[in-house]
Amino acid sequence: MQLYRYAMRHAGSRVIGCDGVVAMVDKYEKNGGLFLHYNNARYEGTGGGRLPEGLVPIRDVNFAELVAFDAAYFPASRKEFLRCWIGQESHFGSANLDDAGKILGYGVRRICNTGYTIGPLFARDRAVAEFILEGLVSGIPNESFYLDIPVPNEDAVALVRDRMMDQVFATARMYSTKETVPLPLDRIFGVTSFELG
Repeated sequence: MQLYRYAMRHAGSRVIGCDGVVAMVDKYEKNGGLFLHYNNARYEGTGGGRLPEGLVPIRDVNFAELVAFDAAYFPASRKEFLRCWIGQESHFGSANLDDAGKILGYGVRRICNTGYTIGPLFARDRAVAEFILEGLVSGIPNESFYLDIPVPNEDAVALVRDRMMDQVFATARMYSTKETVPLPLDRIFGVTSFELG
């Protein structure tokens, strides 16, 4: 608690977000000055399938355009974070581009202690998200993968249910403000990381 209070003082007036333990929401609100905004849920599935045609490896996408696309899905620029995130040897990403080369969505797959995690998965709609997801999981046949979705995104909930994925975990998305944080939850199909936001 001392470390938390120190961090909050250091943050000052900046809005802080966290993914907390669902059962501890009352404690976070009473003692931590945080407010519940919505829940996230982790779903587990099994990889495999065919690699669909038309996906572009994320490292072949214009980086400045990727940074600009990502900025609509996160409340701060993540230029250096993205450079590291997509550049990790164990990370593999794909993007879907329209005929003019504009990014419609992108996703990244990374190795975990068990299986793989998909995140982020940002897309203009469910069809694009599913297309990218198909490509990412096709490279991990018969292995588990995990997708963390914001529960308010009804299309994301429908996607994991239609794939018959199992919910294995949940978090409480909390912020240090009661005001709505302007994120396009209807286009976030996979949270980048519960640990990193």
